[in-house]
Amino acid sequence: MANLAAALIWLLLGLALALLEWPYQALSELGFRLQRWGWPLPGLAASADGGAGSGSAGAAVITPGPAVLLVFSASASASALLCWLAWGPLAAGRGGGVAPLLALDRTPGPLPAAVEASWLEKLSLRSQLQRLPLMLLTHLGGLAVGVESPSVAIGASAFVAIRRHWSRFRPLAALPLPAVAVIGGAAGLGVAFRSPLLAVTYALEEVGRRSGVRLLGPMLLVAGSGALLSTPLGQPARLAGLQFGALAAPL
Repeated sequence: MANLAAALIWLLLGLALALLEWPYQALSELGFRLQRWGWPLPGLAASADGGAGSGSAGAAVITPGPAVLLVFSASASASALLCWLAWGPLAAGRGGGVAPLLALDRTPGPLPAAVEASWLEKLSLRSQLQRLPLMLLTHLGGLAVGVESPSVAIGASAFVAIRRHWSRFRPLAALPLPAVAVIGGAAGLGVAFRSPLLAVTYALEEVGRRSGVRLLGPMLLVAGSGALLSTPLGQPARLAGLQFGALAAPL
């Protein structure tokens, strides 16, 4: 009965994680659409003559003139504001969630309290909230960012926050913080791409090399249930009309 209750909790956590990732996926989707409109590249937008060989039909193309100056002025302004905020008031939101996970999982022996606190601070929910405006400016500036690192960070942050603030919340309470972070981070990536197997592979090969094997069950449950509520937003490979070149025929 206890195992069934634990499995149900993991499934519910996966559904909640999928909802948490929606804002990040929506921002990433907005960014890719702005990039396709503002500075079309082969495979992401139609060519000037509407040909299908270099892009998707129906996408807008910026023609030379005042519109070009407007696009580049907006890009430069957003990039400048991004740099000021990321190295100023919103410095805690700079960076991703992969480095803290690697440090927590791979450091041999118990971490000194100060070191562990610094890594956990990078995985705090406050840092994730500060990352949202930085992501928006990144896209407005025409800079590349996807859902991979943000989804890992939000998954790890959410699970670590639950583990730290509700110390008796089972089954997370029975696991050390690094293991909880690995489950959340790997499952977050799997949820974003709607692939539980991706969560397992990412944990074993990247963020959970030391502790990943014994966490496979929870990761599959979280990523599996979260994939049911996840969206395809923020993934350019799923944009309508994307050209795959030599792979177009088989697909």
